[in-house]
Amino acid sequence: MTASTSYSYTLAACDAANNCSAQSNPVSATTMPAATSSNVALASVGAVASASSSTSSDYPVSAVNNNQRTGTPWGTGGGWRDATFNAYPDWVQINFGGTKTVDRVVVYTLQDNYTTPIEPTDTLTFSTWGVTGFTVQGWNGSAGSACYGKWK
Repeated sequence: MTASTSYSYTLAACDAANNCSAQSNPVSATTMPAATSSNVALASVGAVASASSSTSSDYPVSAVNNNQRTGTPWGTGGGWRDATFNAYPDWVQINFGGTKTVDRVVVYTLQDNYTTPIEPTDTLTFSTWGVTGFTVQGWNGSAGSACYGKWK
């Protein structure tokens, strides 16, 4: 069925011997609108990103929540890079500026072809540059706690 679409139905009752009643009068029903979600992590809605470090203004942490998901232009503002190469842990946090309900977390990472990237999808893979280990945590009012669920 399609969201926000009206459908009409008629019914007939049949027994085991295939004796059927006349069709009922038509009944109409409209499906619910498609569920919508909003990105509460975007800077444009007031969320603020911070990080453990940044290499320089060419790799700002603000790039993680500016809704520019391809990472372009990499090296001149298109993505965040920490200042501690191969030294871990590093972290990025998004302050939503208030209580929000989050039902989905999407993490996009640097693409192998970062000089001419494409708009990422949930099935886009990488083998060279991307982030391979991360933990998503939520704030319970006094401490961070790991969010468990199904992560790709």
